[in-house]
Amino acid sequence: QIHAVRKHLQVWEQSKEETAASTEAALKLGALHMHAGAGRLGLGLVLPAIAASGRPFVVVQRPSSAWSKASEASHMLVRLNGDTLTKLAVVRTAQEATDALKQGEKALLA
Repeated sequence: QIHAVRKHLQVWEQSKEETAASTEAALKLGALHMHAGAGRLGLGLVLPAIAASGRPFVVVQRPSSAWSKASEASHMLVRLNGDTLTKLAVVRTAQEATDALKQGEKALLA
């Protein structure tokens, strides 16, 4: 777990300059919600409210065995009680998240 956290911190550190350079683009996106954690609470309780807001959002999830298949995909459907809640672009860097948001997608940083 420590290795996974270090990896995410490294990605974010490397992406700081990219993110700062794209501030103008981020401002055009409007309010952005970033949620840390895609566990049962995050996906079952928080994500429905975030998705219903209509605002762009990113869910940040640390790499784990439970998310290994999702982290290899380009997109994933989030289902709640059998109903599709939303479709997320699976991204690996802050720049990929910014690009997905510019295209009107929601994103999962895994």
